[in-house]
Amino acid sequence: MKVIFVSSTLTSGGSERVISLIANHMAEKGHEVEIICLKDPVVFYPIDEKVRVTFAEKKVGKSLMKKVLWLRKYVKEKKPNVVVSFMILVYITTLFALMGVKVPIITSERNDPASFSWWKRALRRVLLPRTTCHVVQTQKIKDYYTEDIKRKTVIIGNPVTNKVFDVLPVEKKDVMINVARLFPQKNQKMLIRAFHSIKDQIPTYKLKIYGEGPLRLDLQQLIDYLQLTERVELCGRSEKVLDEMNASRIFVMSSNHEGLSNAMIEAICIGLPIVSTKVSGTEELIEEGRNGLLTDVGDEQQLADALLRLAKDEALQQSMGKNNKENAKRFKESEVLNQWETLICKF
Repeated sequence: MKVIFVSSTLTSGGSERVISLIANHMAEKGHEVEIICLKDPVVFYPIDEKVRVTFAEKKVGKSLMKKVLWLRKYVKEKKPNVVVSFMILVYITTLFALMGVKVPIITSERNDPASFSWWKRALRRVLLPRTTCHVVQTQKIKDYYTEDIKRKTVIIGNPVTNKVFDVLPVEKKDVMINVARLFPQKNQKMLIRAFHSIKDQIPTYKLKIYGEGPLRLDLQQLIDYLQLTERVELCGRSEKVLDEMNASRIFVMSSNHEGLSNAMIEAICIGLPIVSTKVSGTEELIEEGRNGLLTDVGDEQQLADALLRLAKDEALQQSMGKNNKENAKRFKESEVLNQWETLICKF
């Protein structure tokens, strides 16, 4: 069958990684696959040579309306069996562009829909009912929607690359690791302040933050102001982030909201204990005290206390890590990608 995926970019985000994996999987199974990127002409994740990648901005420039008109014309010409579109602004654009075009559209929300601004919610309320099928990552997110959307909604978790299961044990370093975009949603400012408040009680520990984004300068200025340059590092993007996780002791996530964190799932599969704010997905992933510690969103003191408790208790780290590794099989890439292929091939 012929499948077109529509994404904003193919840079180093979680949804982009999932699109890349699904597209590669479908191409390997003999399907004709194309990815259309509406914005940046940058490819971070490996893309199978059988997958065609098309950049809308190279075709018509940056104008959103020109992209909408081009996408409509292009899909009508290519006549795919199904169009798959990830993330709210992209799937809203896709649904609008393809109104009246007789092609099934699978939309996928990768974030917490309750966190969106009023205008995004308004657009979603008008256009999402046009979807053929809506894919979310957790039951909590499915429960958020109205009954008409729920009836079209399917839950599929995030796939974890098989490389995660091939990682061998290594000697741990006293490192807390955060892997996320440098973006307000991820609230790394709170994380840095929380670490600063406990640094003297755990003098051997460092905090490493992997990811890029518009807050890099602000975060670095905060690190400098708090005199943490020797203890906190903004590490940027890395193709070896799994190795860095594997050598760390604690995975920490300080987000204000999430869909389902790919990085957290990878950390669980590697066998790291987790400290996280109580965002969407944590109910499915973390059992308090068994494989991680949960804190209220935005509560800097709770986050600091949880990090300190875990950093000072190596036995707890090991037991939580062991429990995580035992439950990791459900995230295997092959199982999740087969669920996606089965869904797509229904249309």
